[in-house]
Amino acid sequence: MHHLLIASLLSVGQPTAQSSDITIPQTISVQADSLSFKDYFGNYKMQANDQIPKIKIYYKNGSLVALAGDYPETKLSKKQDDEFEEANYGAAVFFIRKDGLVVGIKVVVQGQEMLGDKEI
Repeated sequence: MHHLLIASLLSVGQPTAQSSDITIPQTISVQADSLSFKDYFGNYKMQANDQIPKIKIYYKNGSLVALAGDYPETKLSKKQDDEFEEANYGAAVFFIRKDGLVVGIKVVVQGQEMLGDKEI
């Protein structure tokens, strides 16, 4: 009985944790990853264009990147679904879908429009 009394007295002085007493900070970080751009990855064969026969689209350092012919790689900034902007040359880049799949690319730069088909 003596042990039960001591245990009861000890438990009276113990704080009780209730769910409302506990605060768990939550940090949500939103960062573009390669999966959010995967539909665009690949090589695009440009139609009737000797200067830029192919454009390669890939993911690098948190951004979607384009490599057009012999030009240096350049970052594409998303404007809206399937539409990107390339700041160095002032180009607008549109990805063309058919039945939900990206099948082509349209690049509008300096008043010219270039079309390309995605290679499978």
